[in-house]
Amino acid sequence: MTAENGFDFGLSGLSTQFHQDTVETPLELARLWAESDAVGLQADIDRLLEVPLPDWALTALWRAASGMVGMEGVPDWLREVEAQCTARLRTDHEVIAGPEAPGLVDGVLDELRLVGHALAEATTYHPYAAVRDVVPALELVVRETDPNLGFRLLLRCLSRYWIEIDRTTYDRYVDLGKEFGLGEHVVEACAFLMHPQD
Repeated sequence: MTAENGFDFGLSGLSTQFHQDTVETPLELARLWAESDAVGLQADIDRLLEVPLPDWALTALWRAASGMVGMEGVPDWLREVEAQCTARLRTDHEVIAGPEAPGLVDGVLDELRLVGHALAEATTYHPYAAVRDVVPALELVVRETDPNLGFRLLLRCLSRYWIEIDRTTYDRYVDLGKEFGLGEHVVEACAFLMHPQD
């Protein structure tokens, strides 16, 4: 599953729309995003709610990926967004399946383990954007929901918290993105995280 324009999509794509100077409410931003990506957004949320993931995991993931660290009621908000998508589509659709290859699950988990300590430190102890339990929440998504979505949310969290990576790591991300069928710009958006010397 990928956006036709090669950029991020679904829930991870929506998370890129939140900034310090955002004037729209989270629900308004979701409505705007759903105008062009209702299927992708609903598919991602369906996966998270179908398992279902615990509320603490949903909250940690969204706060870290979007930067909305003070946002309350994340699980209920996700359900509202899902309802908006359903109303927009006006018909049931088949949830787009993620890749079934267990190697992709293992590949994403391997990458998460490599950056897990740095990400946990950055998210837990950030001076003004602290979020707890981000790494275990990502592990749950990868293992129990969808490695594709887990990988995209990992990239968003790394970017939000400016976790440095080296060129070798970035190249592995590119390879994973290709295996998932992601557009080139999904991984490219975190290229700025590479060490300057790389």
